[in-house]
Amino acid sequence: MGTTRDNGSRIILSDRTWAVASLVLFAVAGAAAFDDYGPSSMTAREQHTAAVNLEYILGNDDALSDDDFPVGYNRYFGMAFELPLLLTQRALGLESRPAYLFRSYAIHLSWLCGGFACFLLARRLFSSGPLAFIAMLLFLLQPRLYAHAFFNSKDVPFLSMFVIALYLVHRAFEKDTVRAFVVLGMGVALLTNLRIMGVMLFAAVLGMRACDLFCAAQWSGRRRVLATAGAFVAACAATLYAISPYLWSGPLEFAEALRVLSRHPRLPWQLFQGRLIRADDLPWHYVPTWMAITTPPFTLLLGVVGVVGTAWRAAAHPSRAAGNTPLRLECLVAACLTAPPLAVAALGAHTFADWRHLYFLHAPLSLMAASGLRLSGAAWVRRGTYAAAGVAAAGILASMARIHPYQHAYFNFLVDRTTPEHLRTHYYIRDRPMTRLGALRHLALAYPSTNLCVAASRPVHQFLSEAQRKRITVSTDRSGCGQHLDFIIYDGVAPFELHAPEVWTRKVYGNTIASMHGFNLALLNDPHADRGARETYRSLTQSAAAARAHYDVYFTAARSALTYARAPCVQADSRARFFLHVVPVDTDDLPDDQVRYGFEHRDFNLPDQAMFDGKCLATVRLPEYAVDHVRTGQTEEKNDVWNALWEVTIEIAADNSMSKSP
Repeated sequence: MGTTRDNGSRIILSDRTWAVASLVLFAVAGAAAFDDYGPSSMTAREQHTAAVNLEYILGNDDALSDDDFPVGYNRYFGMAFELPLLLTQRALGLESRPAYLFRSYAIHLSWLCGGFACFLLARRLFSSGPLAFIAMLLFLLQPRLYAHAFFNSKDVPFLSMFVIALYLVHRAFEKDTVRAFVVLGMGVALLTNLRIMGVMLFAAVLGMRACDLFCAAQWSGRRRVLATAGAFVAACAATLYAISPYLWSGPLEFAEALRVLSRHPRLPWQLFQGRLIRADDLPWHYVPTWMAITTPPFTLLLGVVGVVGTAWRAAAHPSRAAGNTPLRLECLVAACLTAPPLAVAALGAHTFADWRHLYFLHAPLSLMAASGLRLSGAAWVRRGTYAAAGVAAAGILASMARIHPYQHAYFNFLVDRTTPEHLRTHYYIRDRPMTRLGALRHLALAYPSTNLCVAASRPVHQFLSEAQRKRITVSTDRSGCGQHLDFIIYDGVAPFELHAPEVWTRKVYGNTIASMHGFNLALLNDPHADRGARETYRSLTQSAAAARAHYDVYFTAARSALTYARAPCVQADSRARFFLHVVPVDTDDLPDDQVRYGFEHRDFNLPDQAMFDGKCLATVRLPEYAVDHVRTGQTEEKNDVWNALWEVTIEIAADNSMSKSP
């Protein structure tokens, strides 16, 4: 690392020493925090895929079922990170919680390696230690990616390997030796194995070598270019084949992988700018918008300045931009930032889940941001911009600490963060393991000796202690708890009207990212439970009039809602279908397509989760306009015909009271 002395009196630490010291601090902070995040919802599948690849490599075909490798698109996800992780876990004898903790910290260490590679590359590109240090800080201080650096074993290792590969590109073109290009080929192969999008760097290297071949004046120069390019292609192809089992059935499988992974078989609906849009119909600005609103503004602004400055210098010195110079490598970094979003838009490739599939763009963005600082001009201006960078870094750290460990829900001020629930209703805030983990740990503390059954979309109980796991059963299906369901954890808010008290919630910028509802009245009477939550259910019956039928139908005037209740709740009720016809005081209030009926249809099925304290419960809001009466009931299907089991008419008077007629 090295140090120097100033006039023999002061020891001045080198830039690399500062970088390593900062990385150590980040590693210590990560060691203190990694237990807060939990495993990814994809962890089990990724571990299974790694295990299947291992059996395939070892030739244990008898251990593979028909549903395992090499069937399905999962075969094309590279194992360059997952397989060594699995082998290390097995070598150390790690299982259950220790294995998940080890995995979480290993992902974080890969993130830190990417930060150090960013420092090394920036120092080569800009010949400036301070700029390289700032580039590393901007790389590491990305709140959304910082959270991912504990559970995302696909995008984070690819991001780190991407900046490492860029460093190897600079090193290979600087040394211009066969050995350096062999190392580069192996690095690009590793990158492509992690995510097939790494092939773009392969094409970029060949493109730059083609420029060098064209510019070479003598045969000796052309021969060197051809030799290094050949070594690069051979090393890349051989390494990729060796570490990608899906290629062993035939090299043409690589083309199939490109086709499959550019058109992902899953096409979920995405909430974007307040609209639900299918993943194959997203607007061209989907990725740029997500990057803009989830990247710290200081990094974003400097990145734009850096790209513009690089383009300006390339236009002013085209021969330098085309030749084997640092400027060409800087142009490559700028192209790595700008070209992928344009390619996704032009080719119509499927991308979704914010900009997760393009998180690797953060590496060139950090480098371009450091490049933007070079345009400061005079020394005193540069010192001012460095000071501003320090203030910005402190601000980002403060933001990360304020929302810890929910940095995955970070948004900057370019989007409305002040209106409650605005972000949640306009942008898809992906469910993340730390939200469910926080709810489970709340229950573990609130009920230290009670056996509980909890329903959650994806279990993360692996991060609980062994004693807690014995008490708390987590099921991904409510039926897994039978009649003993105690709590349900939701990503965000409950997907239907409240029918059970909310006992725990987490908000970021006033937006609910996770909530938990109690379904066992005996537990809610426990002194550890929140008093307001206990009162929610009681107020439902105390403030409502009831219409007796097969179900009790309650009208809650304060909420202008009907609540359907039945006890005891049986499994068949989960398939119950209800009709609800709302007759307004003034038919002009009806939606245009329902005026001809004279009432508004609000039919619904009983939610699968609609069970509370042994009762089936569902709540449906009435329209905001004045309601004269409603007709409601339950239907069943017999011989493809829907027949009414019961129905009731509820008159709603002007004073919001209720009467009924069977």
